[in-house]
Amino acid sequence: MARTLLALATVGVVALTGGGVVAGVAAAAPGTGSLDLGAPLGTPQVTEPCGLDTDSDGLWLKVKDATVKTPKAGNRVEPVPTQPTRLYAVRNGNDPGGPEDKLLLPVDRVAGIECHLAWSTSFPNLWSVAWTEAKKELPANADVVLGINSQTTRRLHQMHIHMTRVYAPARQAIIAADKAGKVGSGISAWKTHDPIAIPVKKDPTLKERLFRVARVSSLPNLFESLEKTVGAAAMPNQMIAVIGAPGGGYYVLSSDSGIPHGGTSTTDHLFAFAR
Repeated sequence: MARTLLALATVGVVALTGGGVVAGVAAAAPGTGSLDLGAPLGTPQVTEPCGLDTDSDGLWLKVKDATVKTPKAGNRVEPVPTQPTRLYAVRNGNDPGGPEDKLLLPVDRVAGIECHLAWSTSFPNLWSVAWTEAKKELPANADVVLGINSQTTRRLHQMHIHMTRVYAPARQAIIAADKAGKVGSGISAWKTHDPIAIPVKKDPTLKERLFRVARVSSLPNLFESLEKTVGAAAMPNQMIAVIGAPGGGYYVLSSDSGIPHGGTSTTDHLFAFAR
């Protein structure tokens, strides 16, 4: 029986104001939604921030009650290495051009980034697990990106981290910004440094979007890190992405559509397969 994770309070959406202005970049527009599994935008949101065991969300039903021995169709289910009583599933996404879009999902009911349980110290560090899985699932030469969309832009309402190839110009721009001293070390850089303009793929509104970027040597629970940065009320509108840094370590990105002049709440346009 899948464990039901209930929220104790409803979390509202608050636009976050971030620092930094990029000349010539137009006003932000909300993201256009996740590319996985094709559910239409505007489908009913779950009524509890963490979701209910009885919800009929299509992605949740694919992992509900899945176990290592009985993973259900399309899933590979594994225990979290550091918390073996907690399970996660790996399955294909819906990359229109090939097999290089994978998803990692908790088997517990967790609707998404807005669920307060994901920010807790007891929540499994799915980011570290997802990076390890991406390196196994994707080609050896792939420049990996992990990404999760906001509640306001995703199509489906069971937490899922995308594991795919990064849009190459985006990674190149981050590396250049790092060399120019614009990327700080440690998660605190999300607060201490201005957002960086990064090229995005096939965004219908802008050629660049603004992201908070920090360089870290290891991956913490980024849900917890982001909530400490922006506050609980802002979490439903946030996105998170992880890209490998040259020489080791990671670039961790966050953004939301409330950042003036180019913020975004979707990771989709950082993906090489973005339509």
